[in-house]
Amino acid sequence: MKQRFLALGCIVSLAFSLLAGCQAAAGVDLGKAVENNLGTSSYQGTQALTLELTPASGLEDHPEVDLLKNVSVTLTDVKHQDATTSSAKGELQYGGNVIPFAYFTADGQILLQVEGAGQPLLTQAPAKAGTGEPPSLLNFDISSLDWEKLLKENASALFKFLPAPESFTAEDVKTAINGEELALKKLHVDVTGSELAVILQTAIKSLLADEAGDALIRSVITQVMGDNGNELATSMAAVVVRRTLNSVSTDINALGEFAQYFTDSNTLKLDLYVDGEAQVRRTELELSLSGLKLMDGAVSGLKAKFAEDRWNINGTVAADSIDGADAVKAMEPGGIARYIKVLEPDSQVYKLLVEELKVTRKNIVLPPIEEGLPGAVARPYIVDGVTLVPVRFVSENLDAEVSWKDDTQQAIVTDIISGKTLVFTIGSKIVLVDGQEVELEAAAALTGEYTYVPVRFIAESFGAEVGWDPETWTVSIIRN
Repeated sequence: MKQRFLALGCIVSLAFSLLAGCQAAAGVDLGKAVENNLGTSSYQGTQALTLELTPASGLEDHPEVDLLKNVSVTLTDVKHQDATTSSAKGELQYGGNVIPFAYFTADGQILLQVEGAGQPLLTQAPAKAGTGEPPSLLNFDISSLDWEKLLKENASALFKFLPAPESFTAEDVKTAINGEELALKKLHVDVTGSELAVILQTAIKSLLADEAGDALIRSVITQVMGDNGNELATSMAAVVVRRTLNSVSTDINALGEFAQYFTDSNTLKLDLYVDGEAQVRRTELELSLSGLKLMDGAVSGLKAKFAEDRWNINGTVAADSIDGADAVKAMEPGGIARYIKVLEPDSQVYKLLVEELKVTRKNIVLPPIEEGLPGAVARPYIVDGVTLVPVRFVSENLDAEVSWKDDTQQAIVTDIISGKTLVFTIGSKIVLVDGQEVELEAAAALTGEYTYVPVRFIAESFGAEVGWDPETWTVSIIRN
């Protein structure tokens, strides 16, 4: 999945870039426009993204696909203060429903305030590409590259090799952005995946035939390797890259699974509205893809539309902060359950997460049962026909918290959402359920480093059922 969406990003970046081949006719420095767009320090604006999913044949009535087959996110009052700080107000629309929200990002964290939630949700921003381990010498992990940074630093050098698509048009237009009438240059391109493949292959051939292209390849490799590279490593990597590019230039299928996007059934339309200072003020993009296998094969295609307006570019912008003092931390164990707890039960966001997407649904498969006690390894075992399981592992996977009282040898389990409390005492068949005594099939036991309790009781206490596979001796716990 990650590779598929990486490919989409590469295709969109290429389509954005190939307009540069038309810059002479358009009278616009597209290389500069791309650099400006990627290098903008601050701006205000609006954004809108719409997704239309195509169900796979025979799965037209798939409930989750039906729910999300037409989804849009609209952002208003976007305030991009700097590279790490921004905010916006927005709406998520799906199936005729609307969920208003606001977000604030700062220092790698995102605070999300959703209508119907008593507290904001705090989560980590997606890791910036290229900040992980340095790539190995000859085996580049392209998913870790900072494509935005690479394109920005090499746009001008790269664009000279890209040919102009036949569909390119340029016209002078007047349009209003944020209430201001602007005279802009509208640049339009409309290509199929097959046409994009020809453009890509032509550009690669031109790149490989030019000394400047060789210098560009080595420059990009040096940027990717950073401190991990040297002259020998760069030279060896350049040989590999040139060989790979040469293969792609003669056969697009050398891209492997990415080649599926370069077909006539996939199309991309892009409009850029550029001002006299080579600033992209409006972007409109439409991408149609087929032959996909998304959502476990339930979705075979999608159409994505994206639109953005920008103003006050590189001006003074102050993002609207959100108070995160009482925010629910999504990344901590049980974070999603804690967030469900602060949602109003009649809110649209509660309906979406709990009733429609069923985020509280669980399917836990424990390690196979083996003969003898597990010792230091947490796995189920059977005593007198009763299957015992490690209480902490099962409880935490069912969105409950576990604490231990050493003086009384008790494990206390609390359901995060309902508050229901179970108190198990080592060596006793009696468990306190919200203070009421209930007898177990077998006593709670301290085995190795773990507290064990009967699986059926702990599962049913949290609204789950126990499954058993006699062939693999595997216990599963399922909550729908």
